[in-house]
Amino acid sequence: MFPSIKTIQTRLHLDRDTAIAVRGVLDGSISYHKIPGVTAWFHRFNYPPKTYQCKLEAINILIGGHGVEGFPDPDDMTASGLEYVNMGDTYTTTVVYWKGRFMITTWGDVVEGLERQGIYFP
Repeated sequence: MFPSIKTIQTRLHLDRDTAIAVRGVLDGSISYHKIPGVTAWFHRFNYPPKTYQCKLEAINILIGGHGVEGFPDPDDMTASGLEYVNMGDTYTTTVVYWKGRFMITTWGDVVEGLERQGIYFP
C-alpha cells in the first residue's frame, strides 16, 4: 500500500502534479527511469541499485531533496535499513523507506518510534 496523492500533496507541501508523479513512482505506474537525472545517477554504480533506492532517488529529484540517506539495519549491518530523502532537517516531512514500506513522515519520528520498541541504529 502506498500513500495517497492527497497525503503526499498535503504532507510534503507539493502541487498536485508533483504529488501525482511521486505516487506514480512509488506504485510503479511511472517508471523512475523517466524522471530526468535518475538514469545518470543509476549509471554511477558498479552494481544495479535496488528498485526502492531508484524510487527514492527519483522522488528526491521530484521534491527537491538533498539526496537519499539512511542507516544500516541494526540487526544486519550488511542489509539496508532505514532510508529517506534528506529534506535538510530531521523533523521535516519526507519520504521514508523501512522494511519494505514507503511512508510520508519524518525520519526522526520513525527512529524515535523504533527506539521505543528497542530498535537502535548505529
